[in-house]
Amino acid sequence: MEKSYLVNIKVRDCVDKNFIMVDQYTTLGELNHALLNHRVREAVISDDQENLMGIVTTTDLTKGYARGLQDDNFTYEVMSKNLVTVSPQEDLLEVRSYLRKLGVGRAPVVDKGKMIGMLTTISICDGFSQRLDSAVDFLHSIFNEMDYGVIISDSQGKIQYFNYKIQEIFALEHNLLDGPIGNLLDGETYGRSKENEIIFEIENQMFTLHTSEFDMERKTYFLTTLKDITKTKELIQELDRTKNKLIYLEDKLQRIKQDKVSFGAIKTSSRKMENVISICKRVAKTSATILLCGESGTGKEVFADAIYESSLISHKPFIKVNCGAIPYNLCESEFFGYEKGAFTGASKEGKMGLFETANQGTIFLDEIGELHLDMQAKLLRVLQEHSFYRVGGTKPVHIQVRVIAATNKDLKEMVKEGSFRKDLYYRLNVININLPSLQERREDIIPLAKDFLHMYSKEYDVDIKAIQPKVIEYLTHYSWPGNIRELKNVMERLVILSEEGIIKEKFLPESVINSPQENNILGIEDEKELIQRAIKKYKYKTKVAEALNMPRSTLYYKMKAYNIDL
Repeated sequence: MEKSYLVNIKVRDCVDKNFIMVDQYTTLGELNHALLNHRVREAVISDDQENLMGIVTTTDLTKGYARGLQDDNFTYEVMSKNLVTVSPQEDLLEVRSYLRKLGVGRAPVVDKGKMIGMLTTISICDGFSQRLDSAVDFLHSIFNEMDYGVIISDSQGKIQYFNYKIQEIFALEHNLLDGPIGNLLDGETYGRSKENEIIFEIENQMFTLHTSEFDMERKTYFLTTLKDITKTKELIQELDRTKNKLIYLEDKLQRIKQDKVSFGAIKTSSRKMENVISICKRVAKTSATILLCGESGTGKEVFADAIYESSLISHKPFIKVNCGAIPYNLCESEFFGYEKGAFTGASKEGKMGLFETANQGTIFLDEIGELHLDMQAKLLRVLQEHSFYRVGGTKPVHIQVRVIAATNKDLKEMVKEGSFRKDLYYRLNVININLPSLQERREDIIPLAKDFLHMYSKEYDVDIKAIQPKVIEYLTHYSWPGNIRELKNVMERLVILSEEGIIKEKFLPESVINSPQENNILGIEDEKELIQRAIKKYKYKTKVAEALNMPRSTLYYKMKAYNIDL
């Protein structure tokens, strides 16, 4: 054992407190009797003031008797005056070396001028032995508390030590000491672990195995460690799953950001639509209530998004509500929330309503014409007073909300019929914006179809190489009662059903092909000839498009489809 294991041992740790102190005039017979009774091998001699004078050992006593001294002789006659005292605070290793140099085998331990014990060769050995035992127990406890297995083997591969974790890992019920390590680990695995940390499996558990070499007392030993990484592996797998989820959510968030609609993203060549956009841009900066009217599929929600994004409160909440999707009996609690215990099945904590959630922001009330008359009255009160009561509540909730409403119904006619409140209509109808149908903006059909074609070809990973000319004819002249939503659905269908990257006429829905508008479609050759005549006459595409009463984008498509060069 190296000396470093024995540092910080003090003389006080090895003091033998079973000692004898007698004065110089104690007889040898009395001293001999005292030594036998106390079972010690030495006695310290002092004067009548208890000042230390010397020391007498059993060897000194025996030599005195051999010289002819008798029991009635005094101790000072045999005592050794070569007396060395030590302090209890001194380092034991240093004291031991010092005593060895002097050839002294024992020394009184003196503290503050008073002898408190004896330091002897035996007490020194006992002190070292106890410290070593404590160190071994300490190391043993540490090894057994480790969460990985430890094996120490000699150069012959015989196990010299193993901890409890090894017994647990291998489910051992017998002693491994002096047994070959090969009984636990095969030679190949053990050999590789001397060079690198390796991973192996035991009973569906994953472990890392590593072996390092060390020398002690001119002998070579190997320290082998086995660490259970099953939970670590599971954690890594969970982290990988979480990472994938995070990537997915980040991608989704990015898509949401990209999907945010601004007026710049609304493409149009229609004067009607450009006029609508111009009005919306101006009112977006105000807090005025807006009523968006138009057929289903004309883009009312898209405009609501764009108005919100262009508003001064675009950093505040934006709550979208489909009034036609909320059951009548849940409308009030959904719109205005409820207090705890307001009704059977209510949450114990209560619930915020949609208006309260939208406070300081914008609320979009889609399909406003579907609201029941009772709810219309309550909505009117909110718009007038900017406050409401939760279901079961007694205190008003005050809010400040910008309202954008939308409908595909004729609210004026509903007012006449009595199915929509007149006062609510005029409260909502501050800024009335009518969105033109796709039939009213035919110049946008082909550009929109192109955008949807690009979007879905990317989504479904389909390389669209060409569109049959007849398809363009049908798309251009169809009435589109479902407006942009219907066009979007048709383009998705055409991309999915395309063959070898070709958008074909046969994949158009019957509703498009069999539309009464079909009778108005020019024959391909007739239209091709008409375009060629216009090009010959006007030469410039802008003039040609104006003469044919079609947007330039449609003209470009038709020229490409008919292989016409300018």
